[in-house]
Amino acid sequence: EESSQRRKYVSRPQSADPKKLNLGHRLYQKGMKKMEEKERIVREMKKRNEGKELEAVTFKPQINAQERKKTYGKLEDHLLYLGRVSKEKKEKQRNMFLLQDQNKHSFKPIINEFSERIAYDRSKVLSIEASREINQLP
Repeated sequence: EESSQRRKYVSRPQSADPKKLNLGHRLYQKGMKKMEEKERIVREMKKRNEGKELEAVTFKPQINAQERKKTYGKLEDHLLYLGRVSKEKKEKQRNMFLLQDQNKHSFKPIINEFSERIAYDRSKVLSIEASREINQLP
């Protein structure tokens, strides 16, 4: 009996006014409307700020006319072109290095004819042996 009496005290009396019937529900709806309004205001402020930031951005890349004319077409063609240019550049640097190295050692000894003939014959023998070894490779 005691528990049933407590329930009587806890429950609200039924009234005919629908506004008073569901006070909790009305408060919840009112809170939700306020939250949605705040979110809407925040979204509008973010949009305005983003618009101002975009207006403040002044960077525009300067592309020269030569770059504008370049049309590479397919990616593979462009990569092949870059590889060829790189290879040519390396070859050019290698040749310049060899020329500088040769110019650095300008001393050429004067040797007698007999020593010169021996050196020439030795270089011929070495080149013949090298070509035989190359031909024997599988």
